[in-house]
Amino acid sequence: MAEEITVSAPARLHFGMINPFRRDLRLYLGAGLAVNKPRVEVVVRKNKELSFRGPRSEEVGVKLRPLIEKYDLRKGEVEVRKTIPKHVGLGSTTQLLLSVAKGLLVANDIPFNIEEVSSVLNIGRVSGIGKYAFQYGGFIVDSGVKGKDSATLYMRLKFPEDWRFIIVIPEGRGLSDEEENRVFEAVETIPESLIHEASYHLFVELIPSIIEEDVEGFSEGLEKLQLVVGKMFSKYQGGVFSKHSEKVVDILKKLGVRGVGQSSWGPAVYGVIPPGGNPYEIRNLVSIMVSGDVLIVEPDNSGALLTITKQ
Repeated sequence: MAEEITVSAPARLHFGMINPFRRDLRLYLGAGLAVNKPRVEVVVRKNKELSFRGPRSEEVGVKLRPLIEKYDLRKGEVEVRKTIPKHVGLGSTTQLLLSVAKGLLVANDIPFNIEEVSSVLNIGRVSGIGKYAFQYGGFIVDSGVKGKDSATLYMRLKFPEDWRFIIVIPEGRGLSDEEENRVFEAVETIPESLIHEASYHLFVELIPSIIEEDVEGFSEGLEKLQLVVGKMFSKYQGGVFSKHSEKVVDILKKLGVRGVGQSSWGPAVYGVIPPGGNPYEIRNLVSIMVSGDVLIVEPDNSGALLTITKQ
């Protein structure tokens, strides 16, 4: 009997970096959250010749070449069924590549190791949020990097299951991988006070609020963190928020949404539905005012799910 291996992976929200530019200090060090929508879904059929089909399949085949060569992968018919929108700030490429990699390795009876696979595919050089959201789900803080190291897992917390986020994806796109690389290769001087301020919001406000399940404290801390991080990147995105995100941020705040921020380079904007707020009423109002996709999402504390079925 043939086997089908299905991998379903969550999107991730990126809450910001503590130090994107100062090379005399520990670089990057970010935080983020896995969410249940949108998702990647990949099916790999075992005992079939290696092939790729579905959305972004040609790109996947090219980017997975180092993994295919390292492990001499010869089996696995890959079908990409669902993808996360590309270049909107939700971690689409990382989740897609890791999903296909996991499915292919399982199809070829090779153990999947997140650190090894990420290294081969050059994932996590700047941010480890995506790879650890894939592996573990929940709220993730990565270690940042010193020298040429990749980011490792600093902290993973189970996120309160009953908190709800709204995600708005307006028209427009964030930076491509190549554009992002040029930003992080730039030599920028930012005040050390901003790094200290961002650290305070993350470690003194956000993290304790998650542990204590204090949604109001979390929302307040997240909004402050986003403003500081936005100042660090303002040169590259035209302000605290990108031009595609700024209007959406204002709309969500006027509707009473808390903890509003831009995920990665945007244009995706997220916010926390306040206690007592009706998420679907808010979604409907936003849909009238913004051209784009509007989602109500839950935290994903599981990470990527793998199922094997007999055909």
